[in-house]
Amino acid sequence: MKVRNGKMMAVVVTASLGLSACSIPVALSDTNATLGGSQYLQVHLTANLFAKDPSMAKEIKVLKQLSYDVNYQSASGATLSSSLNTAKSEIVVSNGSQRVLTIVDIHSNEYLNVDIASLANISGLGLTAAKLAPVNLIFGGRWFEFPYRLLAKYETSTLHVKPTRTSTVKNDILLVNTLVTFFANQPTTTTATGFTQTGTLASLQSALSSIVKAATTSTAPGSTVVTTKSKGTYKLAVTMNGTVATDAKLAITAPVGKYGNGTFTLNATFAQQSVNVSAPTGALVITNTFLNQLGVKQLGSNGSGILSGALG
Repeated sequence: MKVRNGKMMAVVVTASLGLSACSIPVALSDTNATLGGSQYLQVHLTANLFAKDPSMAKEIKVLKQLSYDVNYQSASGATLSSSLNTAKSEIVVSNGSQRVLTIVDIHSNEYLNVDIASLANISGLGLTAAKLAPVNLIFGGRWFEFPYRLLAKYETSTLHVKPTRTSTVKNDILLVNTLVTFFANQPTTTTATGFTQTGTLASLQSALSSIVKAATTSTAPGSTVVTTKSKGTYKLAVTMNGTVATDAKLAITAPVGKYGNGTFTLNATFAQQSVNVSAPTGALVITNTFLNQLGVKQLGSNGSGILSGALG
């Protein structure tokens, strides 16, 4: 599975959930006429967190404002179900009608564009136009390319793995196939509109543990094997139009300390329009030296660069 810069982690995780959600109906409908049967796929995602823990108030507020659109296109022209390893993807994060962030993945090269000024409009982040102004001068409205070789170096230095494009794709497909197999093998209930399914987080954790073990190394400093079973449950509901899923909802409920249970919900709607995904032109190619100058510690910076001064 792909692991990227921590600043982008929330978006990448959401995108991964979106791809997984797309695969769930493929298994449940047991037919070739599914979401993977086209060259294109679009997923619209919204997420919410419901919890009484006051420490989560910021996350709850921010999640309510944002939505995510994930676009997939088979680079080879074949159906997505037979070309996951060549699929191009685009993630768009929006605050209402305002596009905040866009990430494009082309052959494991990542392209990033952030509307810096719009971050001040997301209530709960605590960012003001004045604070963002110096950062906006550098990054506002610009596309940046993070080459695969740079991202691979980050993964090697922080996760102690040595990825290749082939291994990255292999882990992506392994993740999707494992989730599909897991959900397909759990009991489901047929409804008037589709399917529902409930299960425990412990069973889902068990299904995914083999992937995590295979994708990382046991020699990483401080690495431990998680043996405690996760407490909580999940509920999946899929709406079908004939043999094709139109939307899905995943709700995960788990204990939140002394505040009782908290629930995270992810809602997805699906479409198969001819939406092209392509690399932007004129993107600034990011290097390790450039990141060090900005104060990005993950790749060796001392944290005293431009970004740390502007936002610190």
